[in-house]
Amino acid sequence: MKKSLIKLSVFVLVFLVALLGFGAIMNRGQNNLTMEMSRASLPIVGFFQGDVEVNQLHGYTEEMDTAFQRDTILVLGAAREAEFYIDTYGQNINNVTMEVRSIDGQRLIEETSLTEWEMERTRITGQLQMKDLLEADQEYQLVLLLETEEGEVIRYYTRCIWSQQLYVQEKVDFVVDFHQRLFDAEKAKSLTRYLETNSKLEDNSSFHKVNIHSSLKQLTYGELNVTREWEPTIQITEMANQTASFVMKFLVSSPAQKGKTYYLAEEYYRIRYTPTRTYLLDYQRTMTQIPDVQNMYANDKILLGITDSQVKMSESQDGNVLVFEVAGKLMSYNATANKLAVLFGFYDEENMDARTMWRQHDIKILDVQESGNVQFAVYGYMNRGRNEGRVGIQIYHYDSALNTIEEIAYIPYDKGFSVLQAEVEKLLYLNRDQRLYLTLENQVYCINLSERTIHEVAGINQDNGLFVSENHETMVWLEEDTLNQSQKLNVRNMTNDVQHSIEAGMEESIRPLGFMGEDIIYGVAYREDIVEESTGQLFVPMYKICISNTR
Repeated sequence: MKKSLIKLSVFVLVFLVALLGFGAIMNRGQNNLTMEMSRASLPIVGFFQGDVEVNQLHGYTEEMDTAFQRDTILVLGAAREAEFYIDTYGQNINNVTMEVRSIDGQRLIEETSLTEWEMERTRITGQLQMKDLLEADQEYQLVLLLETEEGEVIRYYTRCIWSQQLYVQEKVDFVVDFHQRLFDAEKAKSLTRYLETNSKLEDNSSFHKVNIHSSLKQLTYGELNVTREWEPTIQITEMANQTASFVMKFLVSSPAQKGKTYYLAEEYYRIRYTPTRTYLLDYQRTMTQIPDVQNMYANDKILLGITDSQVKMSESQDGNVLVFEVAGKLMSYNATANKLAVLFGFYDEENMDARTMWRQHDIKILDVQESGNVQFAVYGYMNRGRNEGRVGIQIYHYDSALNTIEEIAYIPYDKGFSVLQAEVEKLLYLNRDQRLYLTLENQVYCINLSERTIHEVAGINQDNGLFVSENHETMVWLEEDTLNQSQKLNVRNMTNDVQHSIEAGMEESIRPLGFMGEDIIYGVAYREDIVEESTGQLFVPMYKICISNTR
């Protein structure tokens, strides 16, 4: 407990120092506004499972919290070895070091400089050999550290396990074969025995999402006549004795009137292996069309093609400016000027490779003004630019008149994209007074982007202690630390920074339940009625449910 408190205190201190130092990480002056985003520069690390490349890793320029790096798992060979490769993209690598840590990252088990590697053009291949300190069938954290010619250290994270009971090669061969058959209608016929086709569970209406219940025709791309542009990257995400999970990411295209239409595709496999047969437990594929700016607006309509029906979008109050995100690109349409513009995207025609196309980030639209100016956040792993190889939240301002983007602030984070995504989904809101509200590590902060100041709004000390309205304009939280003993709710309207309280009686307990629009729903119970059940959970019989206007 003491160690956890110390770690939390250190994180908060580092976080505050980083935020208070906005002046050092903000763009200033017209020169910065017009600078192009620098190209991706970091190498990629991967491994071989037989002849198949697996577990493509992307580099971090800052040390991450190792315990939260759980995207892939590497199965070591019988002698605790693994074959690796490094695509350098022109970087000169001076040294490669291997660290093996406990699964929580706290205990260093082995640190070895790797010397058995060879260089051929822009690819390094070699072998890592671990000592006999590993226990069989136990997961560890593996960190590869690449030192460049300039002295920069780039880190790559994956879990690893030494086991002879996982049949990893057989499982990898199965998903590779399944994937390849989907591009050949004749060979794909043999896959029907693995499917659970059911028109009641899947209507086969869109190629954007298909699954194990879809028809074979839907799985084989119907009449699209797709061609795979890249070999898929295969990520082993889970590996057990019988079961395993894989993610494949790749790029496909179909013929168009002018050239080709491109799609980002991702497949998820969950399988169960037995010596007599392999079973497909789950299969899902998403395919999203990459927007073609030159041909996506026609007859007063924006044509997005194959994509999710729930497109993230926001418009100005007068409805003349629409901002939306599709396939990792943020776009704006100005109806008054009849102008369609790409505001942000890590990849484009000149920057399209495995590094820029990697999706461990997301975009949130914060504000769309009638003038066409837009403020938005890019959060997660930064594929390129001044913060390449870091994880955090970047706040941007798009100036419609100048057609330029300015980075307003950068907020660092060390837990990885999936954890940061959960934080952003809880709360990330910017009002018109340039005050940014966000949650990190159970704290709610308000950052004044104009004055470059920060203050803590609330500390959330229990689960379900904070509720935020759907549009992130209002939040409510408990005053006390104990969820079922609180007599007071704090309510903050983040559009105007006004705060008030809702209080219960002396013998009562008040608890937030959620929102109906911007109105708070909360319940009140008598404390004497709250009892602990045999399961250890508290039974809270509320004698009234209230809906309160927060305005």
